[in-house]
Amino acid sequence: ITGVNSGTLNNITFSNIENLIGGNLTDNFIFAGGSIASFDGGGGENTLTGDSTIDNTWNITGVNSGIINNIAFSNIQNLIGGNLSDNFIFAGGSVASFDGGGGENTLTGDSTIDNTWNITGVNSGTLNNITFSNIQNLTGGNLSDNFTLAGGSVASLDGGGGENTLTGDSTINNTWSITGVNSGILNNNIAFSNIENLIGGNGNDSFSFVAGEVTNIDGGEGHNTLIDASNTPSTWNITGVDSGNFNNINFSNIKNLTGGDLDDSFSFTNDGSLTGSLDGGAGNLTLMGDELNFTGTISGTGSLTLQPATSTQAIRIGGTDSGNTNTLDLTSAELSLLQDGFTSILISGAITLAGDVAFSDPVTLMNSLGSITHTGGNITGSDNATITVEANQDITTGDITTDGRDITIQSATGAITTRNLDTSGITDGGNIRILASTQITTEQINSSGRFGRGGNVFLDPSGDIQVSSINAQGGIFGGNIDITTGRFFRATDTFTGASGLNSSISSFGNNSGGSITIRHGGNGIIPFNVGDASINGTAGAITSSNFAIAPVQSFLFTEVVGDIQIISIPSNLTTSDLIAAANSVSVDDPVNPSFNTIDFTPTQTPPFPTPDSEDPPRVPIDMGLAGVEFRFTNNYQQYLGSATNSSQGSTNNSFQNSANNASQSSNSNSSQSGINDNSQDSANNNSQGNNNNSSTATLPEIQETVTNIEKQTGVKPALIYAYFASPGYYTQQSSAESLSSYINNLAKPSDQLELILVTSKGLATRYRVDAATRKVVEPVAEKFRRELKSRSKIGDDKYLEPGQQLYNWLVAPLKADLEEQEIENLVFIMDEKLRSLPLAALHDGEDFIVEEYSIGLMPSVSLLVNTDYVNIQESPVLAMGAKEFPASLSRLPGVEIELGTIYQLRGGALALDQKFTINGLTEQQRQQAFRIVHLGTHAKFKSGSPDKSFIHFYDQPLRLNRAAIQGLGLNNLPVELLVLSACETALGNLEAELGFAGSAYQAGVKSVLASLWDVNDTRTVGLMARLYDELAKVPIKAEALRQAQLAMLNGEVYIEDNQLFYSPQQSGIALDPDQEISKEDLSHPHYWSSFTLIGSPW
Repeated sequence: ITGVNSGTLNNITFSNIENLIGGNLTDNFIFAGGSIASFDGGGGENTLTGDSTIDNTWNITGVNSGIINNIAFSNIQNLIGGNLSDNFIFAGGSVASFDGGGGENTLTGDSTIDNTWNITGVNSGTLNNITFSNIQNLTGGNLSDNFTLAGGSVASLDGGGGENTLTGDSTINNTWSITGVNSGILNNNIAFSNIENLIGGNGNDSFSFVAGEVTNIDGGEGHNTLIDASNTPSTWNITGVDSGNFNNINFSNIKNLTGGDLDDSFSFTNDGSLTGSLDGGAGNLTLMGDELNFTGTISGTGSLTLQPATSTQAIRIGGTDSGNTNTLDLTSAELSLLQDGFTSILISGAITLAGDVAFSDPVTLMNSLGSITHTGGNITGSDNATITVEANQDITTGDITTDGRDITIQSATGAITTRNLDTSGITDGGNIRILASTQITTEQINSSGRFGRGGNVFLDPSGDIQVSSINAQGGIFGGNIDITTGRFFRATDTFTGASGLNSSISSFGNNSGGSITIRHGGNGIIPFNVGDASINGTAGAITSSNFAIAPVQSFLFTEVVGDIQIISIPSNLTTSDLIAAANSVSVDDPVNPSFNTIDFTPTQTPPFPTPDSEDPPRVPIDMGLAGVEFRFTNNYQQYLGSATNSSQGSTNNSFQNSANNASQSSNSNSSQSGINDNSQDSANNNSQGNNNNSSTATLPEIQETVTNIEKQTGVKPALIYAYFASPGYYTQQSSAESLSSYINNLAKPSDQLELILVTSKGLATRYRVDAATRKVVEPVAEKFRRELKSRSKIGDDKYLEPGQQLYNWLVAPLKADLEEQEIENLVFIMDEKLRSLPLAALHDGEDFIVEEYSIGLMPSVSLLVNTDYVNIQESPVLAMGAKEFPASLSRLPGVEIELGTIYQLRGGALALDQKFTINGLTEQQRQQAFRIVHLGTHAKFKSGSPDKSFIHFYDQPLRLNRAAIQGLGLNNLPVELLVLSACETALGNLEAELGFAGSAYQAGVKSVLASLWDVNDTRTVGLMARLYDELAKVPIKAEALRQAQLAMLNGEVYIEDNQLFYSPQQSGIALDPDQEISKEDLSHPHYWSSFTLIGSPW
């Protein structure tokens, strides 16, 4: 057909013929630039070829019939496209075959039926048993289309409407890349779209998610892999054998899973298992489940966390599967599948060590709630694996061995029992640190380095230590050995040391030996015996390189031989000192000391009604206040170790002076001027033995301080004492035994919460909070802390319920008085288990408390270093800190930015990294006494003695005992504000709370700003920058902190494009380029409520 209704038939020219009909045999109709009204093929097997001068559109509407370019045809079995693009569309019809001809051609399936496509050759195959060829693009209809690659290929597949499926080629290994919603590329050259379901072939298929999603993936036969290449955090659920879902995408017959560059979390149900390998990619990897069933390797380059899905589920590490459904079994065989390359490994839960296990990366075994027990097996670390074991309660292990890497074992409240601990190495030995709340029992400790440096050994419980021996020798340098026990130390065995002596302890080094320090609790009564380890001593010699103490020798007092120190008490103590020391030592059984159960507390009338007395909820009080103030003061002094020597610190406040004046004027220790409490007389008598230089603030003195602050600053403060009323405890007529302890041994779950409100005017007021007992309040306080501490909870507001309940207990009963007196600043003086509350996040149901009041935490008024007000609005800052540490401490990349910003805002002096030393701080304060000292570094308030808490300088930690921290000289001026910007506290722990809330008194400074939990140091920069900005504008420190917290709450402090913005008036601060933070909201109270102003808030 060459023209309009014209052309040739068997070389016979025709024209003006609108309709063409074939004969009974084969007819071949060819468009060659012309057109007619209709074709009828007649009988036979007929063919219609499209026009090669145009793009043809074919619609097959009936059996062998349809329309081409608006020209009807019928009885045409075979269709052939032209040389340009042809589009064949099934619309209810069928033909015998299609040939697309030349060009880029498309075949669209029938929208009235489910279509089945088989691609068997290059651009060829069958559609519903209809053969097609030279078709580059396939498009499904409106119902379900099923495309199967069977040795062929096309340029593209479009599923069209409906629920469509694409099955990979079973003759090859298929590679799938999902790049959009139901779309992607198969085998690098077949684009597909509108395909909801993907099925692999019989070979090994690899499915990679770059972006987008599909509904289902079936790997088919073979060893198939699913890969997350989306660069987003992903959640995987393994619910069956090699099946589950990934970011809401169902998968099955997938043996291998690979995570992306960000964090991946894999959750196993009890029926879920993986028969292939699991690769966490570059991000952090978490495996969670009450059963983790895998038989392939586990690999990755980020961190790895293994934990049960149910928090109470026990974990059994090592050995074989127990078969117990209530236990997460991590067998020796399974753990051997962990591949080398993780930055760290964490296994968290109720752990039992049941068999030999080996790790090749740094590993931490942790039970933050209970114990870690041992029924068999040893732990071995190879390559760069350090071994850390942490638990809240007791820890028991077998042998722990590393290849010259560190071992750390720490129990917050219990004892530690191990077999041999070995960090020896061919070159250097690793460090060994064991910290227990009660006692340590272990066997051989070996941190030797054959050709290099021996590792350091650090042992620190409150009770006994027993080891077989300690070998910290080095080919060049010996390691340091530091042992501290409140009771006795025993080294029961010997080895032949490098010095040739049979040694129990050796730090020998060919160039230099390490120092050896043993602090024990013999207190001049129980000697330390070298040559007798039955009670307190060593079986063999103690040797360094140049010094040795050989058997048999006995030391009742402190003994120093070169770099070997055995520390007890000095030999030049007075008789009364020795009697006091003797009273502190129990020798009936040094391993399991008994406790005296006799109650020495005399029968007495409490200074105010006890909880079982009948009194109205709210009553004026001028007597009970002194009892609470005295008891809180004594508790801190007993814990912080200052009760016998407070005058050597800087507790030189007005209460101290008034006490001294009173005793001088009356020549008696039984009275004090200005005391309104009858019980105060006996308080002075009873406290004389403990603290000859301390006094308890009275109500008039406290109110005078509050009044002075109000006059000098224009801010109206109020003090809120919150305590559980234990009958007989808050009285100063207590026994020496009671006064020598910081623990309330009269505490009962039924003790009721009481509040005392003190303002500048009128009487103090006590309020008993109905139904708020110790048993009820403490769990709510713990939940409040827990919901705010974890960064993983930033997305929710579960803290609000406990926050509102605590507000109703601690503040709401006093609200009328606070409003009546127009109070602006609240200072809380709290009982145990309440001192580590993030007070700024208390909530009244509509607003946070910090939206109405500035907040402070005070140990007691009597322990304020100084009550004089000093304005620091223009005071420069001594800003010091470190972003890198030579010790095994995490980097603080935000510290350099933080210190630089503060220095620009306030001026002063700046010291970073190597310049951040104890000597550097003391020398700087000697040259110029700064009123503000800011330390950007790790600081921790831990359970146990104050010696266990520390501030870490660049090269060493500073233990937070009173002598060490006051050696810094911060009490000379004194410092008005000490800021610890990267601080962490053992929340809910009695000793950690005492250390935290008593930090200003301990340091001899007026105020400390510290955090209750570890807030990311980069995010902390925002609060610190805004704080110093506000300090220049407001009269008191607590208000500056409040304004900084409000700025974060209101979204004025945020991160965008890796810049931190802390004030609308200031430009952004460029962050560490390695962090790459695109945008982050810092308004959640996790970021700002942990920061607490301690001591004087003014």
